[in-house]
Amino acid sequence: MTTFILGAGSNKDLNFPLGKEMYNQAIYDILEDRDSDLFAVLSDFSRRRLLGDSFIKFAEDLQVSSLNSIDEFVIKHKKYERIAKIVISLYIIQQENLEKHSDPNTKERHWYKYIWYNLYTRDLEVFPKSKMAFITFNYDRSLEYYLYTAIATTYKSDLDEFKDKISISELLSRIPIHHVYGKLNNIKLENETNYLDYGYQLPILPFQNNKQKFVEKLVPLINKSFNNIKLISTKRNNSQNKLGGIRNLLLKSGQVVFLGFAFNEDNMNILFPDNKEFNRMQCAKLGYLHNFKNDDIRESKRIEDLKNKYGIEFPKKVYNNILEYIKMEINF
Repeated sequence: MTTFILGAGSNKDLNFPLGKEMYNQAIYDILEDRDSDLFAVLSDFSRRRLLGDSFIKFAEDLQVSSLNSIDEFVIKHKKYERIAKIVISLYIIQQENLEKHSDPNTKERHWYKYIWYNLYTRDLEVFPKSKMAFITFNYDRSLEYYLYTAIATTYKSDLDEFKDKISISELLSRIPIHHVYGKLNNIKLENETNYLDYGYQLPILPFQNNKQKFVEKLVPLINKSFNNIKLISTKRNNSQNKLGGIRNLLLKSGQVVFLGFAFNEDNMNILFPDNKEFNRMQCAKLGYLHNFKNDDIRESKRIEDLKNKYGIEFPKKVYNNILEYIKMEINF
């Protein structure tokens, strides 16, 4: 089985923001652009006294901190946790974009399509062709949505024929997807009573030119999202039972592949609190680094440290994107 470990860079082609980008955008949207969606949403929460603290002060303190990460900032400023969750939820909801998924150019260059190619079987009952699992540190649901859509459209006639035996949700469950720090919400397929539809434009877009109505429609989506994500390390550590299942999955893997992952020490320790356990894994451990340059001394040192500490191998060749890397380096 191939287990992919996904960081923020893994779905950058779908316009989901990196941590530093959210940090910079939040400061700008709050302190410089009072017409921004974020300023309007936070003002609405503030008027209803649902923030606890001033979001202006949050942005000012965030800017002064120079930490380049909202998550890291909140670890040291727990009083701003609620505001930070709303900020992150809004930015991710805005990029859960149906048009982006359906855009032919995006679909051709994004690695989700190649993954689907290696999962697809003509015979529905032996799906998937290759055994895969995903452990993601991202809050978005783009992977689940892509696979759900691919299964539903590809196997429509088969699912009609075998509707008493096999469902879309059962097929999707054959591809384990674990969100280490939670996600915005379930997609409808996963839970028909507690879910958030993927693609915020449909209910919101008609009100784009009416800021009050726009915010009225947007705030309920955020209310259904922000409490499902975990920011502060103490709360993240409360889900050790869940993490135990993730670690067992990794130990059963034939190869572990890191994509768009920054190899943050906290995240590595959460997955493998004992480095010896990780090094005992009888599998290939592979990692992709975007735009790595061999003459970057600092990055070369970091790669060497990761090899020595975790036994992760990085490609000698420089690839332009994850799709190229997977096609050339990963055997299913």
